[in-house]
Amino acid sequence: MTIRIEDRTGSPPDSANAALARICEDFLPKALAASPRLADMAKGTDVHVVLSGDEEAGHWGVDGDAVGYFAVMSPRRIDEDGQWFDVNERFEVHLNMEVALPLLAEHGRDGVEQEIEAWLVTIPHELLHVADWIDTTGGLTPVEVFDSGKGDLAIGDVFGRMEAAARAAGEDIEDRIEETAREIAYAALLRNPLPREDVEIVVRKAEIPAGARAFS
Repeated sequence: MTIRIEDRTGSPPDSANAALARICEDFLPKALAASPRLADMAKGTDVHVVLSGDEEAGHWGVDGDAVGYFAVMSPRRIDEDGQWFDVNERFEVHLNMEVALPLLAEHGRDGVEQEIEAWLVTIPHELLHVADWIDTTGGLTPVEVFDSGKGDLAIGDVFGRMEAAARAAGEDIEDRIEETAREIAYAALLRNPLPREDVEIVVRKAEIPAGARAFS
């Protein structure tokens, strides 16, 4: 059982996407070491951190500008065979690389390392969503929940219970997860600088100019 990076971009080794994939590979074990909850999840569950693009985001019904997401169930599809959903058989979070590079390219060359660090927060953020799902379902995958007899209603019920638990604790689920993810990333990167060579590849290949405007 483990949490692993899965690069589906098909990018050549000297590309910005491949450099970001290597940065993710370097960051992930440090993030797990900084979070007992995620480390425990990795011991008992296979989770895939998928580097993908707009096509996958569209398949899972995710907004085109979303940096990352937990891939649970597609929107309802209708064809000659009737209506259906694609429900994930495994625990899978995605980082949309077609969103990441343009976002990073909007920052000045001198600030790109800090922006990559901020982007990496997406990994623990989405993994914490998986951890909440596992806690709520007792470890059932999305398709196992779907096949419990209630279909898409069962999926919605899980998300409802997750949100209700956060409200009962006086929290907003997204705010709580984002705050925790930032703490994990900060601890992971505190004494572990990003791989310099790969940062330079991102700068070069993404054509990030000196003095580019800051993202706001």
